[in-house]
Amino acid sequence: MKHKHYAFYFVLGLILVDAAPPHNALMPACLGQGCDMDSGPVCGIDDSGLPRTFENRCMAELAYCQYGTYFAEVKPGEC
Repeated sequence: MKHKHYAFYFVLGLILVDAAPPHNALMPACLGQGCDMDSGPVCGIDDSGLPRTFENRCMAELAYCQYGTYFAEVKPGEC
């Protein structure tokens, strides 16, 4: 009987993992945002101090929408 419970939870875990959206999938609220690629790259930094280069300011804002992590613009150009 114990093995049936383990098998059930194992299969349930596989189903839940398979049903999860991909890590890089956009959140539904972010799908309406589109970024033109006219402006240049910007360097942003998050609350933990992690710098990240974005293709432009709009892409940094999209990252906030998608991941919930705010990146403050530090300077134009790459980090």
